[in-house]
Amino acid sequence: MTLSGVNPTSGNSGIQKTDGATVKKKLAEANKTVLNAKAQKTNENELQTLELSENEGTEKTNGVNKTAGVAQSAADEIKTAVSSAEEKYNKNIQLYYEQIETLRQQLKDIDEQRRSLAQQLSQGGDISQMQSTMTQLNSQKNQIYDSINAIFLNIMSLEDSIASNNSIVDGAINDINSLSATGSGLSSGVSDGVNNSNYTFRADANATGNAVVKFAQQFDDKNQSQMAQIIRGRGSNFHEGVWCADFVTFCLKETYGKDNVPGNFINTCSNTAGCTSIMNWSKSNGSWTTDPNTLQPGDLVIFDWDNSGDGDHVGIFISKNADGTINTIEGNTSGAAGGSCVENKKRSPATIRGYVRLSGLK
Repeated sequence: MTLSGVNPTSGNSGIQKTDGATVKKKLAEANKTVLNAKAQKTNENELQTLELSENEGTEKTNGVNKTAGVAQSAADEIKTAVSSAEEKYNKNIQLYYEQIETLRQQLKDIDEQRRSLAQQLSQGGDISQMQSTMTQLNSQKNQIYDSINAIFLNIMSLEDSIASNNSIVDGAINDINSLSATGSGLSSGVSDGVNNSNYTFRADANATGNAVVKFAQQFDDKNQSQMAQIIRGRGSNFHEGVWCADFVTFCLKETYGKDNVPGNFINTCSNTAGCTSIMNWSKSNGSWTTDPNTLQPGDLVIFDWDNSGDGDHVGIFISKNADGTINTIEGNTSGAAGGSCVENKKRSPATIRGYVRLSGLK
């Protein structure tokens, strides 16, 4: 789906190629200046035992000061280049957020049409025609969901570019300032500051969770009709048009065994197609979290596309990526098999309401 003014799948490559190249060029010039100054300072140290006239000493001191001045000028140019790039990034981010609001309004309009169809059905309307219309509306919703997710991924990419540029530039400028103050050279590098934490779960959680993921992924690319036959054939519920929770329930039940899914999930949640019901159940038993770092494969992800506070969609957590996005396997989403199928997805955290930590339940 191409949005007005921005294609959500195109990314920000055009911006990065222009502004990123300018920033990198300025950084290279600054680094070269600093290295030259470092070499000059080293030569000074080697010659300091020689008898120098007052004039010679003054000339060398002025030379270092001049080099430091050039380095500071390079630092100022870097700041200007990065500031210009950041301004362009932020303009595009603002545009993306405006288009997300437009998409969310479209979701509300579709939901209103769905409610109208349900009312007509209760009054004896044409069931066949209404089901066809409802399927089309659900397909449109899935496309909008994917567009919102794609836009959030682009926003993350732009924000990462800003943070990355600022981090690199701060390191270079610190080196320049250090050189000007003490005559020292470049530092060895900039740490990414990543902090990894360990968590304690059920002893069998990882093994069982991976089994859930493996079981779910065998249905990748199967469409709604195929999944309806499979899930109903195994005695599980399947709600036409809103079967994301049915798919999750089916996978948990088939992997753990009906009576062994943690937290009595099956008996509590298996008769509902509502993601909000799963979310509320999770909050009531302490398995709800908004921290993806506490998750294991096989836990659940609750999405909130319109930022209303309710659950709009649910999937199965696979893993977390270094850029903050997560990988999932989901039912009733768009993909290679059409507008309502099982598909592996890469999701932005901005589309996520929270997580159900089944792996943490006894």
